Amino acid sequence: MATSTSNLDRVDRFFRQWEAGEQEGRDLPNHLGRRRQPATAETNTYSRQVAQRRRRHEEALNEPGGVMYSFTPSLGIPASVLASKKAQKSMILHRCCQSCTPISNTYSFCEDSGYGLKDILKVEHHRKSCLGRLFPEVAHVMDRDLDYALPSKSTKENVVSSERVSKAVQSIADQSGKGIKEALTRAQLIIDNMASAVSKWLLKVTGVLLFRLFGRLFTSIVVHLGQVKMIHNATKRGYPLAFLPTHKSHLDYLILTFVLLNLDLKVPHIAAGDNLNIPVFSWLQRHLGGFFIKRKLDNGSGKDILYRAVLHKYMEELLVQGQNVEFFVEGSRSRAGKACLPKAGLMSILVDSVLGGIVPDVYIVPINISYDKMFERGLKYELMGQVKERENVFMAIGGIWRMFTEKLGNVRVDLSQPFSLREYISSHKIFELPWEPKVMNGYSENELRKRSLTSALARHVVHDFQKCSSTMATSMVSFLLLTKHRKGVSRGTLISTYEWLAMELRDRGRSVAFSGPSSTAVSHALQCLADLVTLVPQPIGSAPAKERVIPKLDPPNVVVFLHHFNQIVSTFLMESVIACSIQALVVTQEQTLEDNPLISKEELTEAALHLCGILSKEFIFTKPCVHIEGVINDAIEKLMATGVLVSREEYVSMRERSMGQWCEEEDEVLSDYGEHWLEVNSTSESKEHLHFLQSVLEPFLESYWVVASTVSQLEEGTGMEEVLLLKEIHARALKRIEQGTASFGELFLYIHNSPYPTLLHSLPLLVEETASVDPLRNAVHRFKEIGVLSAKEPSGSFLVLTDKDHIVNIAMDIVEYCR
Repeated sequence: MATSTSNLDRVDRFFRQWEAGEQEGRDLPNHLGRRRQPATAETNTYSRQVAQRRRRHEEALNEPGGVMYSFTPSLGIPASVLASKKAQKSMILHRCCQSCTPISNTYSFCEDSGYGLKDILKVEHHRKSCLGRLFPEVAHVMDRDLDYALPSKSTKENVVSSERVSKAVQSIADQSGKGIKEALTRAQLIIDNMASAVSKWLLKVTGVLLFRLFGRLFTSIVVHLGQVKMIHNATKRGYPLAFLPTHKSHLDYLILTFVLLNLDLKVPHIAAGDNLNIPVFSWLQRHLGGFFIKRKLDNGSGKDILYRAVLHKYMEELLVQGQNVEFFVEGSRSRAGKACLPKAGLMSILVDSVLGGIVPDVYIVPINISYDKMFERGLKYELMGQVKERENVFMAIGGIWRMFTEKLGNVRVDLSQPFSLREYISSHKIFELPWEPKVMNGYSENELRKRSLTSALARHVVHDFQKCSSTMATSMVSFLLLTKHRKGVSRGTLISTYEWLAMELRDRGRSVAFSGPSSTAVSHALQCLADLVTLVPQPIGSAPAKERVIPKLDPPNVVVFLHHFNQIVSTFLMESVIACSIQALVVTQEQTLEDNPLISKEELTEAALHLCGILSKEFIFTKPCVHIEGVINDAIEKLMATGVLVSREEYVSMRERSMGQWCEEEDEVLSDYGEHWLEVNSTSESKEHLHFLQSVLEPFLESYWVVASTVSQLEEGTGMEEVLLLKEIHARALKRIEQGTASFGELFLYIHNSPYPTLLHSLPLLVEETASVDPLRNAVHRFKEIGVLSAKEPSGSFLVLTDKDHIVNIAMDIVEYCR
């Protein structure tokens, strides 16, 4: 769409006013009617950033007539009104970490990047030939540039004859007592079953078919042109690229290959689990670049050193030959919708290749793929505890049939700025988290350093693709229905809160994928969520905005809501941690929010660290190169900027000195506190915002409470199989939901061998999201990690309660964090 002169004038006028306002130091506008607190040294920086972004939102107006305007990922200004060079220079297209990779961050990838969105599914009739006019998709695919080298035919032979594999073959022969020939035969069989066999003609044929299939399944597949140009510029460096996308669906493989093919980027070799190695479809995947690896690299008797050696050498060969690779750093699909903690197995091969000088460098590209609607129907039943059904031919055929019969809305593919792995290795810094277990036994100092580096890199990548994600309209509506409108809401109010949430997301540097009129976005989201909501029509003659939207929060519908909800949680994560920590300190002081309680900043930081430790299996709270205490302090400053927290010295001097109720002695006493004492604001706006932030973590807190209270019923030294324990916990959670009361939220324990049970705490909170088995499983793993539960050898699947007092304390702590 052409940019109009009036819009250019608006942008220029905006920047002139902005500069004038900064020079004059004029006061900043209030946010949504909240009481503005006087600016302090602590809050000035954040407040100024918020105000600057809000001015941009107010001044930059959308052009009418569209629902797919391009908002830049960081600031949210419509691309249709971007004109001045100053505006373009202020844009950040998901830059990589300035601390770990400063050279990559300032490299010219972003300086000349274009702006705007491109729908891959829309192809212009650019040909004068009959083929171009009648079949534009076919002509478009046939024009794609595939003039690049594929892996040589000697790749498999190079792998089997390599020094690494030869050593593994010799070791296997020595251990088993069998001949080297048998081990070599197995190595050849492994590489034959593993290796890809890319076919250029099949890539083009599949590209045409995917235009038809995806055209029926999705409304659009959108990429940002500035991000695409960054990738093109990175390829000019001559190093292989490692594409590391999120993994939410089996369609991730096809979508990313389809997008890269249509953008004239070299199609990567994709590491796929052997569960997808099914007849016919595995042949197709292999010729599109897929190579199959076992989901568990080791067997029951220990490490499979031969398989590991073959896999390691095969990936090295691909990198040496300049091939791009792709794998999912999360491992398996994220059923819950949020990013999973990373698995560093394949990442270690990249690190070894650069450290060992096998390749001079590899460029890492974190990618986020966002969907309006879940494709796999079975995910919600897996989240309800059902055993995952192994993929087979019939499931694949059913998936293809769904592509012709369903519509799943929009897809957004966000590409983060590529960064040099060599630079990351040479300049990386790691700040250990207080709750992280330290593994020291059995590893040399160099090996420990490399493991720490690889783990940090994997966590950094997950943090990066969380940060670069675009928020879909369905996620925003689901988030609002679970946090603000659980009992239902009118359509008009939902539209208003949608606009509020969009502004909050942009203030925090997140992109909103659907940026047309809010009413259109909400209608689109409700259409995608039609099976999960009830629309109650109002009497004839009433306004359409009065239509009531009621979410269906019964299992399994609630876990689908939670899947969408989880895609936004990371945006408010640290602020939510602080809000829950405030609640815990207020409860400890036996006060309420109406009392304007005074809390210590040091105690607030300590409580936040403790909560982060409890939930460390759920979230990555910060980049590994940043102090967690600094992130907590930033979140506290945000709450101070919004008026939820007030600096005590500042508050007293403002209120009591103006009333003449102050003396020098009190001033001296308060000066000892410095800036470390905070008062919780008791205004209705502040309490409402605090409760909103607390509601973000409520599903996880209650899930962990259910696990802790169930485990605490075991006698110390006794236990059960992990699978049975998880079923018992999930059954307890479902029973609480079925009862609809907090009667199962009571923690009865036998203390000091007393014959009578003692009621320690009850949990009045009840949210239906505890029906999801994912956070319950994560809680069990966390309790294993901190030593409350221990795995009994040799199987390791039998869990024993080793510290009953500790698990009781955890359950009581969680209750304090809940409102």
